[in-house]
Amino acid sequence: MGNNFWQQVPFLRLLPAVLCGILTAIYAHFIPVPVAWFVSLSLVLSLSTFIVFRKYFSNHRLRWVSGIHFYFLLFFFYYVLTLENTASLDPLHFQDSVKEAKAFIGYLNEEPIEKYKSRKAEIIITEVKTKVGWKKCRGKILAYINRDSLSQKLSYGDVISFSSVPLPTEPPKNPNQFNYKRYLHFHQIEHQVYLPSGKWISLRSNSGNPVLRFAIGVRKKLLDIYKHQGISGREFAVLSALTLGYVDEIDDETKRAFSASGAMHVLSVSGQHVGIIFIGLTWLLFFLERGKWRKIIQAVLLLLLIWCYVIITGLSPAVLRAGTMITFIIVGKMMRSNTNIFNTIAVSAIFLMAFNPNLIMEVGFQLSYLAVSGIVLIQPWVYKQLFVRNRILDAIWKLTSISLAAQLATFPLGLLYFQQFPNYFIFSNLIVIPLATIIIYGGIVLLLAGSWIPSVTVWIAVAVDSLTWFLNAIVTFIEKLPYSIMSGIAIDIFQTWVIYVIIASLCFFIAMKNIFWLRISLALFAFYLALWLNDSRYISGQKQMVVYNVKGNTAIQLTEGRNSILIADSALLNNESSYIFNISRNVYHLGIASLEKIISDDLDGQKIRTGAGIYLNGNFIFFDGRKYFIADEMPDIKFVLSRRITMDAVIVTNKSVRNISSLLNNFSFQKLIVASSVPDWLSKKLQAQCAEKNIACYSVSEKGAYIESN
Repeated sequence: MGNNFWQQVPFLRLLPAVLCGILTAIYAHFIPVPVAWFVSLSLVLSLSTFIVFRKYFSNHRLRWVSGIHFYFLLFFFYYVLTLENTASLDPLHFQDSVKEAKAFIGYLNEEPIEKYKSRKAEIIITEVKTKVGWKKCRGKILAYINRDSLSQKLSYGDVISFSSVPLPTEPPKNPNQFNYKRYLHFHQIEHQVYLPSGKWISLRSNSGNPVLRFAIGVRKKLLDIYKHQGISGREFAVLSALTLGYVDEIDDETKRAFSASGAMHVLSVSGQHVGIIFIGLTWLLFFLERGKWRKIIQAVLLLLLIWCYVIITGLSPAVLRAGTMITFIIVGKMMRSNTNIFNTIAVSAIFLMAFNPNLIMEVGFQLSYLAVSGIVLIQPWVYKQLFVRNRILDAIWKLTSISLAAQLATFPLGLLYFQQFPNYFIFSNLIVIPLATIIIYGGIVLLLAGSWIPSVTVWIAVAVDSLTWFLNAIVTFIEKLPYSIMSGIAIDIFQTWVIYVIIASLCFFIAMKNIFWLRISLALFAFYLALWLNDSRYISGQKQMVVYNVKGNTAIQLTEGRNSILIADSALLNNESSYIFNISRNVYHLGIASLEKIISDDLDGQKIRTGAGIYLNGNFIFFDGRKYFIADEMPDIKFVLSRRITMDAVIVTNKSVRNISSLLNNFSFQKLIVASSVPDWLSKKLQAQCAEKNIACYSVSEKGAYIESN
């Protein structure tokens, strides 16, 4: 990478200034907005002076002055842009009127998503009613609307009024739990509300963005074509996701299978899907490749068709990113044939972050740009390492090299966010990507044919349905293979950065053949090993007890070293999504090698000893020198022991204890831990009783998980 390369990528050189401005606004925010605006305008004026009187600054030694000006201008511009796009800082945000609010008016900003007992939708608040009347406001909330005949009719753009007061999103209440509050914050959502039947009314329809409303309407009609052709079940869910970006029908089992096989990326319309469409359209318009004006016509047609596809897939963030990137590639090729792909990638990222700076915090944004960068940077070198004469084998090797490059660029983030690695990703992608490509083309042909050519459409529908069934079968087969997924690998952000610097150093070494970069990568690898050994030493001596906050459920985890016992309700153990969201991330973080799960109803007769620190005997727990009793399904203890048993704490679950006097007749304890399976009304009652008797009381539902550790 010489000077010639950096001259070809001006936007790549500007990208660090953009990223620093956004990240400073997100994490530091030490410069007031008015000051940042003043500095930005001052930099614009000074930079304009340089441009107007450039002949006085044409000296080569002074070129850095204008460059520094432009870097600082971008920094402050994106800094201000990020703060201006932060909803919680908006002076017109409805949050200042929540306490005195009597009613709200807003419109649905997306199609409602079906949940078990409700329909989830993002609502943009436009008006709030206080004691002085209605006033205009702004802000988003996440609403869970009770499922009934009225809510089933709601769709994007419908305006509703409701009286329930939105509550601030709560932070994580369990150790190492996914920070949903932070996730919603970067989507400009700070409040949530539950709307029961009768607490809201529909006012009118057809509000919101007309383009998005049109896109959703078109997608509904296209989905109806699939249904009309008899495609249903998992095949309908996967086909809809592959071709139209409609993922609401995909169940947890399907998601798990695609994730474990390393093929999760095909289930959401993204860069790969738009790329497939782009390749197909380019092939169809091949006759316009010769001649200046023909190339311009081809580019215009490609842009129109690509954005038509982007619109009908619902204008999701992922497909918008892909469409924008493809747009810059098309425009770049139209303007000049030797456009540097890194410059195109950088300018598309800068452009998208100008509209939404918080995109940088989205996992999909990070993964998509890393995958594309890895393919562009690493894949050519990997592909050249093996020369294959046979065209079919060469195509297989090329696809394999693409998978390897993309996986190498994204696996650190996969470990950070998902704590897992699909071991058979090469094998699955060799089958899934070509098969998904055929299904995408077939699905689009089916949509275009519709009901116009019934005799042909039926056979296309049968073929597409069969191929989609085969895709699901292949993915499920790979998932069930031994060691299909390596899970439980927990790394932090610092370790993620170290891994990426190691990868970057190796890439520089390969590209520049400079031994310096190899030494850097080896030194960092040794440093990473030292971090890992330090973590292992800490894990081997750790002891922790956690009473988790899982609404309506009991979950108690006892950990010693790499061994752990989880006592939980059968409903929780059978609910994989709830277990993953609330508990599994902490299990991975603790580095647990052996986890024994015990159903709380089966505690009677259980006798388990783990090393010297944990001993479980029925409802009694002896942990690290402390003694606990689990009051589980014990109505009221009517007999009185001759001598009270001394415990450090009693853990109350469900509705087993209505009055702590029944416990005090048989136990002496200084702390009562109220599990999240205890109803709120009973929890408050027990807290009041503890206050009267000077006994410490910890409510897991109110305060979050109860944790004791060494």
